[in-house]
Amino acid sequence: MLATPGGGESSDDTSPQRWVLYALDAASGRVVWEQTADQGAPRDKRHVKSTYASSTPATDGRGVVAWFGSHGLRAYTVDGKPLWAVNVGRVSAGAAAGRTFRHLATNDIGEPVMATPALSRGLIYVRGKNSLFAIGQQTKR
Repeated sequence: MLATPGGGESSDDTSPQRWVLYALDAASGRVVWEQTADQGAPRDKRHVKSTYASSTPATDGRGVVAWFGSHGLRAYTVDGKPLWAVNVGRVSAGAAAGRTFRHLATNDIGEPVMATPALSRGLIYVRGKNSLFAIGQQTKR
């Protein structure tokens, strides 16, 4: 689907995708490690001006967490070793901007997720539209 400048259309792209996390060397920019978190057809639509993995990964210096929307929340060591993955179900992509309201997707957690995760005191925080979700790094609950 074509987007008009400033318009809000959802993508009809259902081609296979890869959700990848990269660790880069700050001085050289070279890839230190990469991990494919998921791959396959997207579970939900996205805005044409966005990607399926828009959130910035978060780290506390010991681990790295990455939010991939409907493709889950993933945790890795700072060396790239996978620690765990949590599937939170389908996550809302919200509404398409434009002259009429169009809902793009639904979610199992009950509301759209609005931000990049944050880490503090052993918990991962994910902000929803109306709630703050705390997920334990060890228990994933």
